[in-house]
Amino acid sequence: MDNLSHTKSTAMKCFIISVLCICCTGVYCQKADTKIDTRIDNLAYWMKLAEQGLVSFNPNTPVPAPTYKGSQIKSALIALLNSADVLIDGTTPYSETENSVAINTGNTTKALNSNNAVDLTTFPVTASTSKFTTTDGGNNWTGSPGALPFSYSDPATAISNDNYYYIGYIDNNGQQAVSVSTDEGASWASYLVGATGDKNHLTVDKTAGSAYENHIYNAWIDFGGIHDRHILFTKSSDHAVSWASPISISDASHGSSLTALDQGVNLQTGPAGEVYATWAIYDSWPDKYGTDEAAIGFARSVNGGTSFSNSIRIVDNIRGIRKTKVGKGIRANSFPSMAVDNSYGPNRGTIYVVWCNVGTPFVNTGNDVNIYLIRSTDQGVTWSSPQLVNQTVPGAGQKHFFPWITCDQTNGKLHIIYYDDRNVSSTDLETWMSSSFDGGSTWSDYQISDVSFTPVPVIAEYFGDYLGVTAHDDVIYPVWTDNRTGTALAYTSPLVSADFCPDNLVLQNITLPINATYKYRAGITISVAGGSTNFVMQGNGITGARASMVAGGSITLLPNTSIEKGAVLTIVPGPCNSPILRTGVASSEFTQLKLKPQEFDVNSQINIYPNPIQDLIYIELSPALQNKPNITYVITDLMRTVIANGRITDKLQPVNTSKLNRGGYFISIYENKKLIETRTLVKK
Repeated sequence: MDNLSHTKSTAMKCFIISVLCICCTGVYCQKADTKIDTRIDNLAYWMKLAEQGLVSFNPNTPVPAPTYKGSQIKSALIALLNSADVLIDGTTPYSETENSVAINTGNTTKALNSNNAVDLTTFPVTASTSKFTTTDGGNNWTGSPGALPFSYSDPATAISNDNYYYIGYIDNNGQQAVSVSTDEGASWASYLVGATGDKNHLTVDKTAGSAYENHIYNAWIDFGGIHDRHILFTKSSDHAVSWASPISISDASHGSSLTALDQGVNLQTGPAGEVYATWAIYDSWPDKYGTDEAAIGFARSVNGGTSFSNSIRIVDNIRGIRKTKVGKGIRANSFPSMAVDNSYGPNRGTIYVVWCNVGTPFVNTGNDVNIYLIRSTDQGVTWSSPQLVNQTVPGAGQKHFFPWITCDQTNGKLHIIYYDDRNVSSTDLETWMSSSFDGGSTWSDYQISDVSFTPVPVIAEYFGDYLGVTAHDDVIYPVWTDNRTGTALAYTSPLVSADFCPDNLVLQNITLPINATYKYRAGITISVAGGSTNFVMQGNGITGARASMVAGGSITLLPNTSIEKGAVLTIVPGPCNSPILRTGVASSEFTQLKLKPQEFDVNSQINIYPNPIQDLIYIELSPALQNKPNITYVITDLMRTVIANGRITDKLQPVNTSKLNRGGYFISIYENKKLIETRTLVKK
């Protein structure tokens, strides 16, 4: 913020505070306590209270200078070991909180971010939902705060397989709404879902081949309607233009008290198009100060959201932080976050739910706030015991909160973002992540923010209610808010995860559809199918599923292994971090094959050598591609940024690579702009 803008902002804040202080002491106006419903947790509601003088805006509290900790990522699970923070938007005078982020699975250099944008220099203060997009892997973002008309707060983002961009939010009338873009965020159309409510979430079915692929699901808590304090759910099959009548899905697990409520819903979909919902349960709201979360609810639909099973409590006798808070001068909650493994790995179909708990679940005492995870492998019928995620010693009074979990749908890797104070003072925070490559059995923690910061509320005690993270094909976008500049702003630190490499890997009862892509890696052996189990890579004769297998010892394709014509199987010798140098379309079906990796090759349409590359490489075309007029190549870095491109005019085409730095690259060959093959290049 420049000095002039800062001066104007400070003056306006002081004026607002002076007006409010006439009737207010502390956070709440003492004569207006009965007018404040502390159950309502969205920014829109609290902004209106502030405009009425019932709560205070952020006092003009100086923010201590941040402490720079460095951009080095210290985790063996992250391949990109240096990731500087990126400010998504520096537009003054907005603050930006409650970030939601979605990755474009068709091109992981593209992503969508939205947050609550508040202009602190106006009175009444204006709030709206922002939209920002990146096309270069998160290094630069375009868009603006206040870009969506009639929007107000609580954004939830999604990108469908057919490349529709979605932002769900609460509009300026307190109703649920969704904005849609068909041009990757350049323009937007808005549609009303048609019901009032709080703490909404939105998701899209992205399972290829699902009967409900690209259907949109939305849910929230009803306040004041016929389903007061229960979770409502609706769906759309026409890109958010029209919505089904909302249904209540939390009735069976709802608390017996007249003041019980269900809040903080999170939606995800499963491999067969299942719709899953989870939320926090408050068994009562005893007074204006509320209570901590007591349980987590869950419901499942197997018919595209038309109906749901009776809701259940998947974990009970917990203690969240809604009333307890975290001692940072900001409000907090323990709303659950959920992810589902829709990959074609060994944990396909597993549901993961995380939340933060005071002490250990079921004991619920102490000064710690820790993150716990439970999982289900049977569509939510039964659940595991809670497992500690953050790798810190319990009992030290440390706070880890606002967890948000994502599952990489190409490999099943789990990533959780959260605020953390393990290495700072009692007033400060850092942003951390934990990752797991084995279905949540083990975790690695690492700091992702370059700084520690001292949070100061934007309004009342509000500093946002959630963070965001998304991942696909090893590219990770974590997004959070901190106020290192004196204003609460949105940051990201794009990451690339490392390869997961167990000693031995068994692949059984797996079917990869035509449009699926998966990587299997092992340090010693990979065994495929066997006995009565199967492994099928589907193909239609021209195109098909694509998979790679990398092992340092041997790979065994046993009976019932089927690589249908058109599918692409790549087998690579050597350690699990070996680059994939050769791919090709299978010309026949394999039913049994035992081999060393060196012995296997598929029919490839191109050959590129030498690799590792030097200052000159040669692209050799198969006879089927020779003399065709529109064959081109594109070389990109690992973040898919284009480095070089050109036409291939000869059956043995030289390409100058002398200007490439050391590292890994992709080279893709196209015919009439249609992808033929992609290879990995390595320059040492």
